[in-house]
Amino acid sequence: SCHTRTAGWLKVVIWEIPAPPPPLEDEQMKLPRGLSLGLMAAGLVFLTQQSALAEKLIFAHDWVPYGKHASFYVAAVNGYYKSVGMDVKVIRGHGSADTVKRVLAKEPDFGLADTPAVIIGRSRAGSVKIIGIFADEGMNVIYSLKRSGIKAPKDLSGREVGDAQGGACISIFPALAKLNGIKGWKHSVMRPAVKNPTLLAGKVDAICTFVTVGVPLRFRAKKIGVQIAEMRFSDWGLDLYGASLITVDETIRKNPGRVRRFMEGTMKAMAWTVENTDAAMKVFLRLHPASNPTLTRLQWDVAAKHLMTPYAKKNGIGSIDAKKMANTRDLVVKYRSLKNSPKVEDIFTNKFLPKLFPKYSPAS
Repeated sequence: SCHTRTAGWLKVVIWEIPAPPPPLEDEQMKLPRGLSLGLMAAGLVFLTQQSALAEKLIFAHDWVPYGKHASFYVAAVNGYYKSVGMDVKVIRGHGSADTVKRVLAKEPDFGLADTPAVIIGRSRAGSVKIIGIFADEGMNVIYSLKRSGIKAPKDLSGREVGDAQGGACISIFPALAKLNGIKGWKHSVMRPAVKNPTLLAGKVDAICTFVTVGVPLRFRAKKIGVQIAEMRFSDWGLDLYGASLITVDETIRKNPGRVRRFMEGTMKAMAWTVENTDAAMKVFLRLHPASNPTLTRLQWDVAAKHLMTPYAKKNGIGSIDAKKMANTRDLVVKYRSLKNSPKVEDIFTNKFLPKLFPKYSPAS
């Protein structure tokens, strides 16, 4: 982040956080004692020129900022985007379907959205494309209260499942239902913010969401003495890709360099966050001081586990397997009854990914 000060004709930009490799929060840059004011002024003017030349872009993730999104804020404020000549504004999302819709309208330039939502968008609009995977393992999950007796998908027959209208999880739930014989289920439409408390109050049978949401859910459940049951889609026949980085065909065609530089900054920050999680959490919490530090860390740990799969460790983070993408597409097309089945090569590309293999130590 930066502060701008104006004194007469001189506009000065002061950066608070240096470019990568980023130091820990408590490390400070010390200037030599003999540094003249003239050199300081020259450096500040240079920074101003750099800022003016940086390409301004917008990146929207899929929901409100929480621990899962930490690396994107690291990229923005710790100099990773700056190092590739970009000034990227990171903004919240309003669900994957909405992010896909907005990226198709080229506002924002890049986005983060659940892969099934991207495939649906590609099938209908034809120009949104995945340029890297964030969740190599899908995060879709059903949570219920243990006392409800919901132990397997069939137990959801005749039950109400809560999620937002057009939510990324409920959009693929019909596939889970058809694969596992769930009949007579009903979608209980509710705002995302009320899903957890509605379930904890026993006012809905189950909620369709992501495993990262399970972190605060379990935290609150423990406080009130309630036990939570978890049913992951991946355990019941739906091995799908999760959140992915996206843009549109036109940007890829007309400005491939922009896409390459964005992915370089994004993925390097992601790798650094995997290896320097404590420092990355400090960056995120400084920007979002209302966030609970413990939950924020746990949410990132869950996201990192879904990022750092055996495939990612072998092929590099963000890398996409064509066979798994084809399987994801086939399931989405079949169970969402899509009229158009997009070609796999039209859904994604790996060509803009830097080859990165961060050292990963799973949280205990």
